[in-house]
Amino acid sequence: MTPPLPDSPTNPSLDPDEVIKLMASLMNDELRVPTVNLSTDEAIPSSDWRKSIVVKLPTNRSLPIGILRELLQSAWNPTSTMSVKEFYDGAYLIHFKELADLDAMIDGAPWSIHDDLLLYERCDQNKLPSDYTFSKSEFWVQLHGLPIEYLTPAAIHKIAAEAGTTQLIKAEDTQKWGRYARAKIEFDITAALPKYIKTTLANGKPCRVDLKYEKLTRFCYFCGIVGHVSRNCPLQSSLREAISDDWPEAKQNEAKNLIVPKYDENIRAEYRIKPGESNYPRKPIPNSPKIPVSGTFPANKRPTTPSKAMFYEVKKHRTVHPTVHTAEVVLNRET
Repeated sequence: MTPPLPDSPTNPSLDPDEVIKLMASLMNDELRVPTVNLSTDEAIPSSDWRKSIVVKLPTNRSLPIGILRELLQSAWNPTSTMSVKEFYDGAYLIHFKELADLDAMIDGAPWSIHDDLLLYERCDQNKLPSDYTFSKSEFWVQLHGLPIEYLTPAAIHKIAAEAGTTQLIKAEDTQKWGRYARAKIEFDITAALPKYIKTTLANGKPCRVDLKYEKLTRFCYFCGIVGHVSRNCPLQSSLREAISDDWPEAKQNEAKNLIVPKYDENIRAEYRIKPGESNYPRKPIPNSPKIPVSGTFPANKRPTTPSKAMFYEVKKHRTVHPTVHTAEVVLNRET
């Protein structure tokens, strides 16, 4: 019941504390909010939500449900049905009838749409819609620079774990490639991707392990963040805006010379620099139109209509950051 108001709130004889108390009780939303307790009887069976994921693009770009369903269906080619529904804040809920189709999609990650990384999280029965942060993504990473004797699953796992969360390292990923090892690593994409890892061998010799990312999508060579390019980098813009026209010209030039990208195309696994060449960014190695490479369409061969599957696997590219994040690892001969 609503508490009664004083007959005359302007009456100076009224106690201010009493009036404030009455006003607070009237404005308390909790007095008018019903409460409900839910049990597992009203929940979706675990066999259903375990076969669902929530996806989102880092640019918050939305697509019509019909077009998105066609793109995903063409890219993932599930053996059974797959439903796509709008979920929350630009995200989509995708449900697979068969768990094997979901596992195949995750195994083939990362994926992208028009060079935008497709972020996903597996559904969790205890997560609220706002709890899905879409802040992590997996990439296949090449590790270059290790001596042959350290191209072992144990050594690669120890090194890769310093960069992010790793899966089980298979022997074939550390040996058959010869020049480098490979590991699938989950990164926090709200932070700069690491460019290399400082490693110390068992004999005390330092070793720099360079990281090259496969299927890297839209990436900023200035700040090292996935999801935008250098010309749209908020960090670069804020640094430039911090330079005042009132500063002496020498100080302005000194500050401007510091605002340079720390990454280049060498961070992408698809870019190769021949001995004696500069590190100036080069065009990617062209893919033969007759031999598709891991579902990725060459830039000049991409379909332009939804009916021709505009959904692509994440391109193999790489990028850079003004503050280069590194980690250090010490290896022993038992590793």
